[in-house]
Amino acid sequence: MIILNRFYIASNNGLIDPSNKSIYYGGFNIYDVYLGREVYLCTTKGLYKAKDNSLERICSGSCWRISKIDDMLIASLEGPILYDVYRDEIICDLRRYAGEYGWWFPHGDAHITDIKSFNGRYVASVEVGNLLVGKSLEGLKPIKFSEDMHNLLTYNNKLYIATASGVYYTEDLERFRLMEGSRGYFHALDIWRDALVGHVISDTPLRISEDGERWWTVQVKLPKPTFGTTGLAVINDILIYSTTSTYIFKELENAEIIIGSHPMCRRIVLK
Repeated sequence: MIILNRFYIASNNGLIDPSNKSIYYGGFNIYDVYLGREVYLCTTKGLYKAKDNSLERICSGSCWRISKIDDMLIASLEGPILYDVYRDEIICDLRRYAGEYGWWFPHGDAHITDIKSFNGRYVASVEVGNLLVGKSLEGLKPIKFSEDMHNLLTYNNKLYIATASGVYYTEDLERFRLMEGSRGYFHALDIWRDALVGHVISDTPLRISEDGERWWTVQVKLPKPTFGTTGLAVINDILIYSTTSTYIFKELENAEIIIGSHPMCRRIVLK
């Protein structure tokens, strides 16, 4: 299946290549991967650069996200701290806000889980803490909204926030509304066929919103996600769902398994 050549699975025990079911860097709990000319891995043991078949540690402490933003390659480290891999420097250290606002995380320090551009500003979500807003990443500051935040999505002039309580949306970063039908431990947000999709910790984990206002449950039983799983991605017109097995949806409520039992997915990484 051609789609298998289009993504990897960052898991709690290595990086999975679905095309041949190989697992690389076993023993590492990998939360995110950057696949460019060079490969970087965000793990609970630190940020690593892949070199041949070995890893070189760049930063210690848990790393949660890594993404290309403008001309920077930004790694989210516990603290929360944002580190620019290209410049080899910390560009934003929010530990004083963590102390001031009481940010916390049960398995270490609070951290930034996602960053998006919205209404001409950068927005970043903290697990667990306040939403951050700034005209630059260096200038991120907390606003009043506070939650256990996991993923962000911008769509149709709204910012959607997946949290442990459900999905909130805002149009102005001042007023926030909890979406109807979204209550639950919500992770992952994406767009599939002009609809919002996400998942919660449940035996029927998939949720969909076609109007951007309310969610309903897709009545398909699947292996449930766990804490820290962002197991959705869209390639062309196909929805991928991954936890301890990986499925594709070509049509709603029709899941096709493509990879059997494997370590728990932390994030689907597109090539």
